Amino acid sequence: MKLETKQKIKKIFKMIWIKKHIVLNFIVIAVGLIFVILALYAIIALPFKWN
Repeated sequence: MKLETKQKIKKIFKMIWIKKHIVLNFIVIAVGLIFVILALYAIIALPFKWN
C-alpha cells in the first residue's frame, strides 16, 4: 500500500515536472517573441519619429 502511494506520488511529480518544463519553454519563447517585436518596432518606428 505504502509503496503504491509513493509510486503514484512520484508519477504525479514527474507529470508536473514535465509540464513545468513545457510551461517554462513556452514562457521563454513568448518573452523572446515580445523582445523581438519590440526590437523590430524600435528599429522601424524610432527613425521616423526622429526625422
